[in-house]
Amino acid sequence: MNGSGVAVAVIETTELTQRRFDEVGEAFAYDEGEDDRTLASWRRAHQNYFGRQGTFASDMLLWCERFRLVARLDPGVSPYLMPSADRPIGPEG
Repeated sequence: MNGSGVAVAVIETTELTQRRFDEVGEAFAYDEGEDDRTLASWRRAHQNYFGRQGTFASDMLLWCERFRLVARLDPGVSPYLMPSADRPIGPEG
């Protein structure tokens, strides 16, 4: 979803692991792709975020998700109306 709550992509989760904040590694921080992609930057940004929520602890548990992009959606078309292999869209519906 974009910032307006409109679906813009279909993703597939390829990995979901639970880790403590202080156990998140450099590879995950890099793959998340934010700021300068370093672990220090990742920790700073996430500590600031969770600190604002009043929930930060260095041993807090996080869900770390890796995913792949399956498709980009046209923001003007409902994903429920897009054709799929088992439900083609045609004049009959």
